[in-house]
Amino acid sequence: MKNKTLFFLTGILGISCFDACKQPVPEPELEQFMSVAMAGARNPAVKSLKGAADTVFYVQIVYGGTTDYRQGNITARVNVDLSLTDAFNAGNGTAYRPMPDGAFSLESETFSIADGSNVSPPVKLTVKAGLLDPDAEYVLPLTIVSLEGKLPLNEDLKTLYIVFRGAGVDITFGKASWEVKDVSSEWAPSVPATHAFDDDINTYWHTNLTGLPAHLAVDMKKPWRIQGFLFVNRQDHEGNTANPKRIAFEVSDDGLNWTVAREFGEFPQVYEEQRIPLDAVAVVQFFRVRIESAWSGQSWTYIAEVGVY
Repeated sequence: MKNKTLFFLTGILGISCFDACKQPVPEPELEQFMSVAMAGARNPAVKSLKGAADTVFYVQIVYGGTTDYRQGNITARVNVDLSLTDAFNAGNGTAYRPMPDGAFSLESETFSIADGSNVSPPVKLTVKAGLLDPDAEYVLPLTIVSLEGKLPLNEDLKTLYIVFRGAGVDITFGKASWEVKDVSSEWAPSVPATHAFDDDINTYWHTNLTGLPAHLAVDMKKPWRIQGFLFVNRQDHEGNTANPKRIAFEVSDDGLNWTVAREFGEFPQVYEEQRIPLDAVAVVQFFRVRIESAWSGQSWTYIAEVGVY
């Protein structure tokens, strides 16, 4: 059986071949691996609304499976389809409300990927938070309804579900007020440390390229009684394997003196949410994640989400 390996390039990628590799590997057929999807559609995106003011978000379409982005111009039409709300709730065991008419607007229904790129320019999505119940959660399905170009549509990832949490909803230990106490490094403004606790597993904090060992300390703004930590690895993991390997979770009362709560020499490289229980309940205001090494052996790493429970 011939092995075929594809890498979806969202970061820095190294490709190597052992000396035993003598025969060229045939290129996979275009239609088998390359398809157009809503960016971030693999998991629901969760967005917290801070108040009643209009809030702007950005959405895109994308394709992967190749390093050759000369696939011609691609144009998609994207619509909001509120009829998908019931099926989404049934499939996920949730009870999100559909977004009411007038509470959202999409800058354009047309999303275009230019030849030479694999992602469209961001399209503005405006949410009128003042028209929403601040104590409720809503879901907005954005789906690709038509596509023009040489690439096929990814039917499994054609719909992006965005969950909007009202300003009065607090299920994350006051997470909306959390701040970065200290961070060792950030690779770029698009991958800041705040992405590690923004309630969106499709975003992530990325250290700089010589950023190990690394650390991220979070101020929860007041003491909380916690039983453990929550952790999610970066989700677009095809070709991105610099997940934390040797890692420690620490707690502090003052943000200066730290106690190791849990430590792992080989932290599980999985992509579901992990719960890391403490040996005993702790009351703390600060926590810190220290990363000494990455599974890939690279000198950088990333975190999609870290929190407490």
